[in-house]
Amino acid sequence: MRKRRVASSLRQQAMQVNNAAPLFTVKDLLWFAYLYPFRTLAGRMPRGILHGLGKMADPLVQFRSGSQRASAVRAMLTAGISPERAALAGRQFISNATVRILDDLLMISGKGAPQAHVEGLDQLERARSQQRGVLLLSVHTYATRLAKRYMGEAGYPILTVRNQRPPDLLAGRLGRRYLQPRYMEFLHEVIQDEVYIQDPECSLKILKRLRSGGLVNIHLDAPRTAASLLEWPFLGALRTFPSGPFDIVRVSKCAVLPMFCGGCSTGLRIRFGAPPALPDSTSREEFARAHLSYFAKLFEEQIMSHPEEWELWTRL
Repeated sequence: MRKRRVASSLRQQAMQVNNAAPLFTVKDLLWFAYLYPFRTLAGRMPRGILHGLGKMADPLVQFRSGSQRASAVRAMLTAGISPERAALAGRQFISNATVRILDDLLMISGKGAPQAHVEGLDQLERARSQQRGVLLLSVHTYATRLAKRYMGEAGYPILTVRNQRPPDLLAGRLGRRYLQPRYMEFLHEVIQDEVYIQDPECSLKILKRLRSGGLVNIHLDAPRTAASLLEWPFLGALRTFPSGPFDIVRVSKCAVLPMFCGGCSTGLRIRFGAPPALPDSTSREEFARAHLSYFAKLFEEQIMSHPEEWELWTRL
């Protein structure tokens, strides 16, 4: 019943936002250019030229994204980052968004990630040796898609759990109706191995992958769409987190590891951390809160160390 009420509320909010949106926006025009002419051209460009174009466009991108950069800097200051560092990280936060969309084009064209440094692979191997599957918890960093594509090509395919149609307040009505579905198809070509939270069999597909000894990735900082949420201090405020990932761990008895991804296709960094060493908890809520305490602290430290890598500053 609660899940139905949450889903109904989200649909109503989406309808209200859509009705209030203009017919088309600047982002719709950029979307169109990215998905069609620029994608075709990018497939014929060497990696260096494509990234060079991104650097040349950065001043314009910074100018156009001034309000987003200011919003990200305010959130960083609230989290406790110094003003000087927040100002630098805010600019890099915008630049990294551009680099990510260029790397998506490189993955589509088959140019992938030639350079990567992977830490903690021994942690992942030990977790896999238990043969109950591994749930990889992470936060939204710009390099996550690239990292999972790299790991898949290295023999570690990872099932991505994600929202099929996340809300986009900057798109117009035409963009949401015609371009967003095309962009979702584009992302599917990038990610490839995925399951949507809107899929009625989402949980079953996750458990099936885990029971076969496979790897599954869930973002712990996913937007607040879950029916079951837990509150926890995070980045300077009390925030909500989904309890679903911990329910999956409790039911499946799978291993659970933190994963952090940074950099880009010219220097990708992937780090697998240690599993939580926690006492057995008798209740579902105790189990979830014990795990959340461990992962929230760990991810907060990672974000504070690399604020320019986390893409959700403007959604806090």
